[in-house]
Amino acid sequence: MNKDDDNFQMPEIDRVVHEPARLAILTVLSSCEEADFLFLERATKLSRGNLSVQLTRLEDADVIEIEKRIEHKRTLTTAKLTNRGRRALNAYWESMNALRTAAKGRLTAGSPKRARPPRRSVQVEV
Repeated sequence: MNKDDDNFQMPEIDRVVHEPARLAILTVLSSCEEADFLFLERATKLSRGNLSVQLTRLEDADVIEIEKRIEHKRTLTTAKLTNRGRRALNAYWESMNALRTAAKGRLTAGSPKRARPPRRSVQVEV
């Protein structure tokens, strides 16, 4: 352990973005202007119920906007990133890159290639 280990600070991770289903949705939405429910369902491979719940949570956090409209006598639900959502996703990836960079730096600074917890000695009675 060196003195840099004591100064290492874990980057702040946005839990709204970090959850895997929500991260998948946000990543898909970051690559397009907007996406409809069916496209998101297929792209993320989430069930309809789970996708619906996660979209609601993202909308409640003001990271996406959801619009429902009637087209050809059917409801079409679309979602798109808000400016806040785009900033949150970018900040999330910056945090992940900072974490990866810190981990690589620690590895090249003499840490073992495989990290393991210290071994505990076990006393065996004979």
